[in-house]
Amino acid sequence: MLSVQLRQIRDKLRSFGPLGLTVCAFLDYLNIEAGLAENTILAYGRDLARFTEHCLSEGVRTIEKVQPPVIYAYLHKLSKTGKAETSISRSLVSVKMMLRFAILTGKIKDDFTSMLEGPKLWKRLPAVAAKEQVIKLLKAPCEDDPYCLRDKAILEMLYATGARASEVAKMTIPGVNLKIGYVRVFGKGNKERI
Repeated sequence: MLSVQLRQIRDKLRSFGPLGLTVCAFLDYLNIEAGLAENTILAYGRDLARFTEHCLSEGVRTIEKVQPPVIYAYLHKLSKTGKAETSISRSLVSVKMMLRFAILTGKIKDDFTSMLEGPKLWKRLPAVAAKEQVIKLLKAPCEDDPYCLRDKAILEMLYATGARASEVAKMTIPGVNLKIGYVRVFGKGNKERI
């Protein structure tokens, strides 16, 4: 299914002329040289097909003619259509990556990609589970299961300490000190937490 969608996007891009052919070459590069997944290449293809259509409507037919005002006009157009800031940022990344590919292949000489700025993304706080949800989670292990006590201990440990699942999974008996009341765990990058 993905292959069919990618083929359709490539066919569409080829019909766009020189700029579309450059985008096709970039998608080939992502597939062959970068080894990206088909889903990722498909996302790049969709974003860049829309960008190419915008460029053609602005009279830009080759990669050499793509300049910051054209890109910002495209981003503005996306925001006017109600696209989320994350989608606009992803589209900008697609365009920047294609421009870097064009620099790498010698199609353009000026590297202005570092000057291109997208929308500032809000940092969202994680959702907090309600008290009822936490109680339901802690009571989830079945009493008939031979691993019930282990599962309850793991869930209690995760909830009470805020430890990562990988830290709890790697816990050792020598890392638990019941007399003083602490647990020593190792997490990302073998960092120790108490």
